[in-house]
Amino acid sequence: MMGMRASGFTYNPSKNKKNEAGEIVSYDFGRVEVNNMTKFYLEPNFKVKVDHWNISIQWALKKYIYENIYNPKKYTDEKKRRKVQANAQILTVMISALWHGLYPGYFVSFFNWALFIQIVNEFYRQKMRVGSVVHRFHEKHKFVYNILENIASTFAMTFFGVAFHIMTLERVWIFVKSVHFVPFIVLYIVFILVVKMGVLGKSKKKEEKGPVPIVENPKTD
Repeated sequence: MMGMRASGFTYNPSKNKKNEAGEIVSYDFGRVEVNNMTKFYLEPNFKVKVDHWNISIQWALKKYIYENIYNPKKYTDEKKRRKVQANAQILTVMISALWHGLYPGYFVSFFNWALFIQIVNEFYRQKMRVGSVVHRFHEKHKFVYNILENIASTFAMTFFGVAFHIMTLERVWIFVKSVHFVPFIVLYIVFILVVKMGVLGKSKKKEEKGPVPIVENPKTD
């Protein structure tokens, strides 16, 4: 953010604030929105958090990589659509890791974030499916649901981001052992149960048949 401002890319002279004498009292650097910290910290959904960090980079990754791989209108088979979407998301995230550099820590962080995004997608699908366990819980305890989602998303962003900062494989391994592998094991188990086995969609109450909502960009307004 500071680099963008220092380079002058975000400077917007037309929106500078002036006093009665016409002197500039406040400079505007909002031409390019780099980060939206309000959305990043307060929005419960993990994907929305990511979309509002390095906004221009996220837009480019989505426009030139993700959307070139995945077009939901091309698929009539729901299972195939979801598989292609998941592969497109993982590939886009890993290309983002490669864009940062070749340190192993980058790929460890982005790989785990990619898995967490898949989990978030499935929770969102079930939240939008009337009659599902997640939908019923969200309807009855929306505030609690949002708090829990924000805690989980913030934890995933920060904890799995440690490898990104320590970078080398040796340091990453020391860090992983220091937490006894627990958060990573939990992530992988939840991924298998929620995404691969679809336990969230198994409800005692019979649900009405219908298309599963396509998750692209959850609305935040």
